[in-house]
Amino acid sequence: DMVNREVFQPIGIRHLPSMHTPSSDPTNRIPHLGYQLYPSVDDVGRIIRLLRNGGKHGDEQILHPELTEEILNPLPDSGLPSGWTYLEGGEARYNLSTWLIPHRGEGDCWVMLPAMVGVGGNYVIPMPNNVTAFRFADRYEDDEDTYDTYHLRRAADIVSPLCN
Repeated sequence: DMVNREVFQPIGIRHLPSMHTPSSDPTNRIPHLGYQLYPSVDDVGRIIRLLRNGGKHGDEQILHPELTEEILNPLPDSGLPSGWTYLEGGEARYNLSTWLIPHRGEGDCWVMLPAMVGVGGNYVIPMPNNVTAFRFADRYEDDEDTYDTYHLRRAADIVSPLCN
């Protein structure tokens, strides 16, 4: 309720459907924060705009500005090792509720890209070149391509290069 009231509603998201823990008393149910959130494309756009504006909506500071900056522009050693290895860039990390994906840019630089990842291959990747790649999917868990985002990242890098 607090996230809906203090974050989502001020940026124009009236209701963001999500799965909740089971309970016979509705006041004791809490949302599953790791999965089963059902944003629309407009909802994703509003959330990304809030992040890209440093956590500020209009004149109101909604999110902590330094943490918002750390989410969008992580250092290579930010967060914790995940054990997931990407063929083109090494091990992913986990930091501030985002997966950090190593990516070799078109100009041969290395960047860690933050990604919001959902079950079934849903991705929102706000890149430091001000391009946000996203995919809503309903793929199979046992298909390794479900979580492959190389072509999304590469296309965004070609549109607006990540390397200076």
